[in-house]
Amino acid sequence: MNKRVTTRATTYEEFNVLRSRLHDLVADVTSISNDIGISEEYQHKLERLKHLVTGEMFRVIVIGSFSRGKSTLINALIGKQVLPAKLTPTTAVITVIKYGEEPRAVVRYKNSDVAEIPVEELRDYLTIPRKGQVQSNYPTRIDTTVEMVEIYYPLDLCKNGVEIVDSPGLEEDETRQKITMRFLNECDAAIVVLSCQQLLTMQEERFIREELLTRGFDHIFYALNYADALTSEDEEDVWFRFREKVRNGSRSFMVSAREALYA
Repeated sequence: MNKRVTTRATTYEEFNVLRSRLHDLVADVTSISNDIGISEEYQHKLERLKHLVTGEMFRVIVIGSFSRGKSTLINALIGKQVLPAKLTPTTAVITVIKYGEEPRAVVRYKNSDVAEIPVEELRDYLTIPRKGQVQSNYPTRIDTTVEMVEIYYPLDLCKNGVEIVDSPGLEEDETRQKITMRFLNECDAAIVVLSCQQLLTMQEERFIREELLTRGFDHIFYALNYADALTSEDEEDVWFRFREKVRNGSRSFMVSAREALYA
């Protein structure tokens, strides 16, 4: 195998040629890796690399433990409360926000059926009903037929192929956490939503270290939510403790998602 890949593309046509060659190389490496049996960590990296080479969208996944305000943060970006948000675990499935001239939602079911619904009815498909958890042996599982929900909205941020992904909360249920883990390989950047009131738990640190960094995520942003509950002295203390644990402070922002939404 002797393939030479040009590292610079000056036109869109040249870019497509380059992407095609990269796709072939990734396919070759994947085939060889399957034959020799590489580690799970490198399998994740190859899956992400394949997505980066072949994908025509730029996906930003918003992740964090439950009650960190992920859905509220996305609602603030949209400028309207489109996603259901409350203090108890809410998001049951992956939700992808895409650009659309008119607000609409598409529900994709596990049996491959597709249905379009009004945005106003999203709560019926995205929230975890009180009786939706089937208690058996640990872990619990969510009894839902929905695979994914896509929301189309006239959000300038999502023009040019940018997609925002709302994910089920971490640490609340193994089934929902696995949904998030599987989708990580299809994303290009991550916004980790933390709480100023409970900053970087051991589980959150482990997730960043073992799930994001090992997958080769170069673009990780941190949103320290619930800043409205802090005094100026508390704010300085939170920043100090956060920077002791996460060195890249340039991609960290202290926010109040709720106040931003109301504004």
